[in-house]
Amino acid sequence: MKTITYSIRNPSGLRMIVALTANSWILSRIVLRWSERSSAIYIIFAIGMLLICVTTWIVTVYRALKKPTELRLDKGAVLLNGRTLQAEEIRVIMKMGYVWPVIGIKPYGKRIVPVPFCFRFAKDGKQGLEDLEKWAEDNGVKMTRKAFTRWL
Repeated sequence: MKTITYSIRNPSGLRMIVALTANSWILSRIVLRWSERSSAIYIIFAIGMLLICVTTWIVTVYRALKKPTELRLDKGAVLLNGRTLQAEEIRVIMKMGYVWPVIGIKPYGKRIVPVPFCFRFAKDGKQGLEDLEKWAEDNGVKMTRKAFTRWL
């Protein structure tokens, strides 16, 4: 098999961005209301939660706006975001979604898909998915259509 290269992006995280925006708005309202009549411990807790939401929101937006990187399918290995995974190290490749599917590569020993191994195709998604499925079949890696958990 010859080396095949595709342009990939991080998943958009639109649902996460919307949820974090709503959470941040609600927490900011709580801080404003509690600041007048509650103890300092509640206010500190709410401000801490607000900071966590805002930080996560910033990281998610940054990842969504990052420039595309490359996915390289070699014989027996995948090069993804500068990291090489041998076919023997991959437990399963999962596809989530239909219109703009998100691909997750779960290595052995991991409970969730690591952030660098979660992506969507920037261009030629249909052809990229077909080539990835062929690569998985040729290298004995299981590929499923299944929702999966990932960080951010």
